[in-house]
Amino acid sequence: MQRHRYSLFGHALISGEDFSHSLQSANSECHPALEFIVKRRQTPPDLQEFEQIFPTGNLSSHRSASLFIYRGQNIMRIEYTDFALYDVYQDKVVCYPSAQTGNKQLHLNFLGPIMSLWLEQQGYLVLHASAVLIDNKAVLFLAESQQGKSTLAAAMVKMAYPLLSDDLLAVKYSQAEDRFYAYPSYPVIKLWPDQFKRLFANQSAASFLDEDLKKCRARIDHINPELFCTRPYQLASMYKLCRRGTSKKIVIKPISRVESVTALIRFSFAAPIMIAAGWQPRRLSEFSRLSSHVPVHNLIYPSEIESLDSVCNQIINNFSLLT
Repeated sequence: MQRHRYSLFGHALISGEDFSHSLQSANSECHPALEFIVKRRQTPPDLQEFEQIFPTGNLSSHRSASLFIYRGQNIMRIEYTDFALYDVYQDKVVCYPSAQTGNKQLHLNFLGPIMSLWLEQQGYLVLHASAVLIDNKAVLFLAESQQGKSTLAAAMVKMAYPLLSDDLLAVKYSQAEDRFYAYPSYPVIKLWPDQFKRLFANQSAASFLDEDLKKCRARIDHINPELFCTRPYQLASMYKLCRRGTSKKIVIKPISRVESVTALIRFSFAAPIMIAAGWQPRRLSEFSRLSSHVPVHNLIYPSEIESLDSVCNQIINNFSLLT
């Protein structure tokens, strides 16, 4: 049986797992908050007291489903057919993998949908976004896949603006301070090799390349420890990205509160799982509150990587006007 601990640095979620090379433990000085346990060649507990909450509808229509979600007392079960089963508790996640499933894939899944489920269970909102720090405040980038979240975040990191997250971003409201905080995730940024070479010219792309996914997975804290945030920061601005290859213009314009809520729902992490868990009413209320506290802007910009410095400068200038 293998155990890997994930810790809270203050209140910030920090993963000691870089999920691209060897597995490693979190900083031993951090107090453990969540334990991930992999149990190979062991049988999961019986499902008699579990209620299936996803998929819903007629059972005969579930034959082709690859994901099933069950709920029991103080536990949720996420089952990926022929891959792995995850039991999610308050303080641990226990995984029962199929014989052919490797550790790397188990951890990738854990650090995505499973971690997002656990965080939402703790009262966080989880967004599929990248984020950096400007003037000690968090700036968030929302986008569809291939619209440049990681590339833009990496360009900001190159300009010495620290990374908060490249993929999974936890956000939580502080009632005492009447503000939202963005929490750092794991210190990894993912880029295509050509993007990596342009943005990190003094680093070898080959040494960061993940052969399975064909992307470079760079540990930002290894490149420069000062360029990864290790505590939460007030969330001050959000940008919804749209890359346009046919235009050289950079346009930043505010969007309405209704559009903002729609964008936040759209770019939330593992939304079908959250809906199945029955958390959508709470999330809608929190997304509405978030949109009233933090402005959301459309950012339309050229797709050429040579334009990134100009895009970053526009974001910095816009942010200074907001604050």
